[in-house]
Formats: sequence, C-alpha cells, structure tokens
Amino acid sequence: MSTKSRDEGYALLLSLWSMALLSVIALSVIVLSHLQAYLSGNAIDHLKATNTAENILLLAQLDLPQTIAHSLDKRGLPRFCRLTDEGIAAILLEDEMGKIDLNGADGPLLTALLEKLGQLSHENAVDVANTIVKFRTPVLARVQPREVANNTELSSFSLKNAPFESIFELDQISGISPDVLNKIIPFVTVYSHRNGFDPRQADEKLVDAIDPVTPAYQIQSTRQYYSLHVEFVTFRNGVSVRDLAVQLMPNEPVHRLQKWDGPERLSAAIKSYMDSPQLDLLPDCGYSP
Repeated sequence: MSTKSRDEGYALLLSLWSMALLSVIALSVIVLSHLQAYLSGNAIDHLKATNTAENILLLAQLDLPQTIAHSLDKRGLPRFCRLTDEGIAAILLEDEMGKIDLNGADGPLLTALLEKLGQLSHENAVDVANTIVKFRTPVLARVQPREVANNTELSSFSLKNAPFESIFELDQISGISPDVLNKIIPFVTVYSHRNGFDPRQADEKLVDAIDPVTPAYQIQSTRQYYSLHVEFVTFRNGVSVRDLAVQLMPNEPVHRLQKWDGPERLSAAIKSYMDSPQLDLLPDCGYSP
C-alpha cells in the first residue's frame, strides 16, 4: 500500500470518528435538553402545587368556624375539591383532642401507640416510650440534688429534658426512624395536655389500636385545638402537603400555632379521582391560581 493510500485511509478513519463523536455530542445535547425540560416542568409543577396548597390552607382557615359548626361530635373526614385544569385537593380538619399528647400520655399509652401504629416490637415500644417520657421531663425532677453533679443525663445530647413543643421533635428520640415517625405523626399532638384522647374525635385507626379504650384514657374534647391538613395533587402528579395547628377562643380570631409540611396521607385517595367519572362531580375549591 502506497503512502498516499495509507494517508487517505487515516483521513477517512479520522473523519468517521469525528462524525461519530459529533453524533454522540448531538445526541447528548438532545437528551440533556429533554431532561432539563422535564426537570424544569417538574419544578414548576411542584411550585404550583405548593402555592396552591398554601392558598387552600388559608381559605380553609378562614372557613374554620363554619366547618367546625357542621362537624360537631364527628370524626374528621377529608373533603375533596377540584381546581379546573389544575388538580385535586383534600382538606382534613382534625380535633387535636382526638390524638395522643406527647407531653401528657403515660408510658403504657405511648407503648400502645408505638407498637400498634408505629409497628415496633413490644420491647422496643416500651424502650422508646420510656425515652419519650425522659425527653420531656426535666432532669432535676428525676434526680436528687446530690446526684446532679455526676448525672450523665445533664450532658445528654439526645434528651431535651423539657416538654415537646412540636410533634417533629420525635425525630430526636432514639428508636424512632423516619418510617416510624411518618406512621405515628397523624395520631400525636402537643396541644391536648391530657393523658388520653376523645374517641369520638379520633381516627378509627387510633381507636382500633387502643381497643378497648379504657375509661382512664377517655377524655372529652374542649373543642379548642384543631389541625388542618391539606394535600394538593396536580394533574401532572405534583404533590404538596401543608399542615396547620390552630387555636379557637370565644369571640377571637383564629390563632395560628404551628405550620409544617407533614407526610402524605390522602394522595392515594386523591389520585383515585383522577381517572374516575366522579372527577366532574367534585365541587370547586373556590380558589383561582
């Protein structure tokens, strides 16, 4: 083979490699563009879901007194509504007296909660319940003055040694994983301040878990503390969750206590409406984005 032919072969091979490289680069650019558009769409959809859930939560708060007046002595059931061409929302009003108070519940009640709804073993549930009690109890209330200097609990990072201010402080409790936390969050509160709950206002799962509800654990709601749970799912499957704890006082505006992003509880029920004939029967949410 002549030098000229060999050089022409190298040039052809280089050209083919260059074309292949350019094709790979072009394909990568196309894929990245589609991925960027997809991620941007998801981000926009999530932002839209978040803003919508926030506004529906505000509307639900404004309508709270009327909502409560129509739900006396009834367990909270979600109300579903639709935003045309946007998505579906679920709004759940719950009486906090229908939940177990992290500061008021005794060890056996906490153990039952952790074992039945948190799905811990009995031994682990007892240990975690004891830790919760220690977490909320000041050290000086549990040890004698002469023991304070040598008491290791004073320097324990894992124990707050003061009442729970938020249900999400449970994530500081050893033995409560994120999975367990999500399972028990809907059934706990920091607002009833009682060792028990009102079975008439409690979720059926909680009533079944603490069955039979002994008279010692049966209390009557003061109808003062409530929580609003809002979930909004867009028709592109963007999901946002908003929770708000409020206090109602006679002849006073609604007091907002705490707001948080809780776990999804109703998105499966919402999505069941998406391809259902009942979709067109849902009432309007009364909000225009």
